[in-house]
Amino acid sequence: MRAFRPRGERYVARLEEVEREVVAQLATDVAEVLGATPVQLAAAQGGEEVSDGEESGIRVREAAAWDVPPLGGVDHVLASLADPSTPAGERGPSEPVDPALRRLLPSASDDAEVAAEFRRFTQVDLRAHKIDRLLALVAALEAGAAKERLAVPKERADLLAGALVDIRLVIAERLGLDSDASADALYSELADAEAGDGPDSVTAALRLQLATAYAALTWLQESLVTAQLADLDG
Repeated sequence: MRAFRPRGERYVARLEEVEREVVAQLATDVAEVLGATPVQLAAAQGGEEVSDGEESGIRVREAAAWDVPPLGGVDHVLASLADPSTPAGERGPSEPVDPALRRLLPSASDDAEVAAEFRRFTQVDLRAHKIDRLLALVAALEAGAAKERLAVPKERADLLAGALVDIRLVIAERLGLDSDASADALYSELADAEAGDGPDSVTAALRLQLATAYAALTWLQESLVTAQLADLDG
């Protein structure tokens, strides 16, 4: 994995095949947690094969992957208010049960009534937007596979950053990372594993895999921010 660098009007990182597969699978998993449909998942993973020599075609697909509609919400709000099949007092989504989903769609207030009202007006559209940008990441990885790269137009980099944040939030919840101390402990685990103290159980091995992915995605996201700052300084 190589860091993001400014390349013309894009930011480009290099990912080997196994790295692309892991990131794509994690993005898909999080999209499923948010409620992505099989049709949406298949569309993100589909697309025509592009040969190594068709650079222009690859670039078109890479750019098209990030053609995500803006976060709006008006249509969803009106539909919720006007839907006669939904009884008064039950309109809109409830607070998620899955702790990982609660990290992705947190309550806007400690006041239960205020939080419920906010969810009613925003959660459907926010969930859809998060799915869109996660599947855009999957499509971009697929589009750049022949060149072993992940590319995003500079004006769309916020979509990629958001997708990476959401993946990291879910992994953090699965790993029990809820403080700086727990994050530091995780990196100590990784250092011990690198020094030769490997996992002693299947559960420990799975935790190590998630921890490695979390660290790699954190580094990748930081490199994207660094590339953006370099543009600002330039």
